[in-house]
Amino acid sequence: VAGAGGVGVPSLSEIQAWDVAHLESAATDWKATAEHWESSFSSIHRVTVSPGGTVWQGVAAEAAQERAFADLVKVRGLADVLHESAEIARRGAESLDSAKRSVLDAVEEASSAGYVVGEDLSVTPPRASVAAQAQAQVYAADLRQRAAQLVAHDQAIAAKITTASAPLSAVSFAESQAPAVARALGAGFKLDHEWDPYTDQPAHGPFEPVSPGPTQFDPKTGTVQGGGGPIGGKGPPQPSAPTGKRGSPMDVPRGTNAPAVIDGRSFSGHALDEMQSDGIPASVVNNVLRTGLSAPSRGGTTVFYDPTNNISVVQAPSGSIVTVSYGDLR
Repeated sequence: VAGAGGVGVPSLSEIQAWDVAHLESAATDWKATAEHWESSFSSIHRVTVSPGGTVWQGVAAEAAQERAFADLVKVRGLADVLHESAEIARRGAESLDSAKRSVLDAVEEASSAGYVVGEDLSVTPPRASVAAQAQAQVYAADLRQRAAQLVAHDQAIAAKITTASAPLSAVSFAESQAPAVARALGAGFKLDHEWDPYTDQPAHGPFEPVSPGPTQFDPKTGTVQGGGGPIGGKGPPQPSAPTGKRGSPMDVPRGTNAPAVIDGRSFSGHALDEMQSDGIPASVVNNVLRTGLSAPSRGGTTVFYDPTNNISVVQAPSGSIVTVSYGDLR
C-alpha cells in the first residue's frame, strides 16, 4: 500500500463532496448588491436636485446636493469593491471546480488500472509485484500533489476575497450634516404624500404624467428643466422630448448645450453636455478648481483633478471650462 495522506490533505470523501456553490452564490449576491447600491444612491442624488419634480435651489439645496453627490461617489467606490469581490469568487469557483475534477480524474485513472484508492488517498496495487508497487507510489504521489493544489487554491481564493473586500469594513458615512439635510429635504413640513427616495415615487400611487415639451439643462443644479429662457442667452438647445418619471434627468442628446456663463465662470457647450450626462453641478466643478490637483496639459490648458470624487476639470488659459469628466485626465 502506497500512502498518500498527510497533514492538510483532504480525504477522498471530502474531495468528492467539495462544493463551490457558496462562491457562486456569493458572486451573484455581491453583484446584485452593488447594482442596488448604485441605483439607490443615484436615485437619492437625483431627487435632491428636483424633489417631487420641482427644481430645488438655494443654500439648503446646494448642501443637500453636494452631500448626496459625495455619498454617491463613495458608494460607487464600494460597489466597485463588491464587483471585484464577486469576480474573484466567480473565477475562484471555476478554479476550485477544475482542481477538484483533476483529483477525481487521477482517482479514476488509478481505479481503471485496477488499483484501489483509499479514503486517505492511499493506493493499493492489484498484485504484489515490484512494478505494481512502484506504480502505486506514482499514483499516490500524484494524488497527494493534486489534493494539495486543491487546498492551496481554496486558501488563496479566501485570502484574495478578504483583501479585496477589506474597504467595506472601513467605510463610514459622516452624520454631522444629516439633520440639516433632512430638514432641507422636508422634515417638519407637511407633504401631500409619503415619498420614497429610493424610487423617486410617492409611496401611494404614481406621479401625474409628464407632458412633453421644451427642456434645458441647468448646470447650477445639474438638472434639465422645462420652460424658461435659453441657457446663457445663446439660444435654446434642441433636446429630445422628456422621458422617464418626473424628477429624473431627461434624455438630451450631447451637443445640444450652448456655451454659458455660470456664477461668473464660462463653460463650453461640451462641458455642459458632460456635466449634464454625469449629473455634475457647477458647484462641484468650482470645488475641483479650488481644491483639486493641477497639471499642465495640451494647448496651454490645465487639468484639475479631485481624487476624492474622481472628477477632472479642464480649464483653458482664458479661465473657461473646456470639459468635465469622471477619471484622472492629467
